[in-house]
Amino acid sequence: MAASARGLTAGAIGLILAASGVGCGPYSFSASRLPGHIKTVAIPVFVNATSEPNLEQEVTQAVTGEFVRDNSLKVVPEGRADSGLYGRVIRYENRVFGYNAQAQTEEYEVVIEIQVEFKDLVKRKTLWKEESLVGRTTYFVVATVGQAPKDEVTGRTEAIRTLAGDILNRTVRSWS
Repeated sequence: MAASARGLTAGAIGLILAASGVGCGPYSFSASRLPGHIKTVAIPVFVNATSEPNLEQEVTQAVTGEFVRDNSLKVVPEGRADSGLYGRVIRYENRVFGYNAQAQTEEYEVVIEIQVEFKDLVKRKTLWKEESLVGRTTYFVVATVGQAPKDEVTGRTEAIRTLAGDILNRTVRSWS
């Protein structure tokens, strides 16, 4: 029974991939979308348009950390950079997402929305811009099966990590 369940799952995944167009058609993954002259990036501290203190620092540090780990572009000061990544945190919410049978809050959702723009500083043009990029995560404040309770800081960190990964991928990788 386990083997047939695995086969069914693999078959279902294959159907989903085929239906979504992944692995077929004119699309292929390209390692880089960057113009050849762009080797460095400046990432100034994002602007914080929310009332949540230090959020701009957390987002900027996470984004910078992703670029440093990836190493496709060297992070340098703005005066020496071929490109620049500029952002603005425009929304932060930590809201109730789920209750238990006794109507007590058990789950929250953190939502962080940013505006971000990636510019070619050599040719003075915008390479991509997103008016609303959203990172979100849910977390339980009570222990659940196989998981310890989490808090808002952990939820915020996970949402920021999602945003940072999305920004890196949008900047250095592309579907063509």
